[in-house]
Parts: sequence; C-alpha cells; structure tokens
Amino acid sequence: MVYREISHHHNDDMSEVSEKVTILPLESRTYIVVITYFKNDETNQLDGGNFAQMEGEELVASRYKVNATSCENAIHQAMKIDKARRMEVITGYIQPFLDRMERGEEDLTPNMLESFRHYMLEGGHFVEFYMQEPTSIQTYLQNNESMIHNKTITNVFDMSDAKDMTEDIEDFLKKEGEQENE
Repeated sequence: MVYREISHHHNDDMSEVSEKVTILPLESRTYIVVITYFKNDETNQLDGGNFAQMEGEELVASRYKVNATSCENAIHQAMKIDKARRMEVITGYIQPFLDRMERGEEDLTPNMLESFRHYMLEGGHFVEFYMQEPTSIQTYLQNNESMIHNKTITNVFDMSDAKDMTEDIEDFLKKEGEQENE
C-alpha cells in the first residue's frame, strides 16, 4: 500500500510545498510465471537443434511458481531461474557426440570435445543461447489461475478469426440446407 501525505509549508515568499510518500511493506504472494520461447520467433532465430531442445517442437514453455511482492518482482525472479535452466541446457552441448558414441558411429576424444567447444565459443552460440529473450511472459497470482485460463481462452477466441469462421460455417450449412430443400 502507498500512503501519500501532502503538507503545505509556506516560506515568507509562499514558495514551498512538501510532499511525503510512505510505502508500507508489501505482503509476499505466490505467482505463476510462464516463460515461452517460440521456434520461429524473429528475435531469437532458434534453429530447433539439441541446444534449444526444440527438435520437432514449436515452442518451449517453462512454468515457474515464485513468491514475490508484485508481478514485476515475480517476473524478475522467474527470469533468473530461467537463465539457470538455460545454463543447464548449455552443459549438454556434448550430447550429440555421446549419442553417436552410443550408436557406435564415433569414438569420443578430448580433442574432439575441445574442438567443438572452441567452435561453439567462436561462433557465439553459447552466448546467443544464454542471452535470448523470451517470446512471451505471462504472470498472475496462483489464486487467479483458473480465471486466467478461462478468460484467456475466451479472449483469444473473441480476437481471432475463429469467431468469423464459425459464422461462415453456419452460413454455409444454412445455404446447403436451403439448396437441398429446393
């Protein structure tokens, strides 16, 4: 809560007014933050490889439950957690080599790993993956979750062409029925 107190003090020249704003400590509440990365996002240009963990997927969405005093703080906390998640993904950069070894296609040597690591560093792939921005972020109080889901579905439907498509289908079926009755 914010309380605002205005007090008027006048100097001899009547030029001074002071204002005091008091911010009381906010209560911590549980928020849900969903951070989503779309494969075809213009900003990130994810290629869907092992690094992005998006092979065959259109998006990667991570849902975080955090305690915070505001939506803004919840997003900040979730973004920090998401960066840690991406760092864990980066540690799997050797997975393609391990997969090939398991299939008996290649022997893994320290030189191969170092060469590949150097390639990834020189190309900026580690930094690019780590620094990418999400395509979307949604945050809400956990207690409002069912309301948010229901209203979001309704709003997306209302704002999309689906509503018009439904009317078009109804019109088509009416015309077909009229033609059959003639």
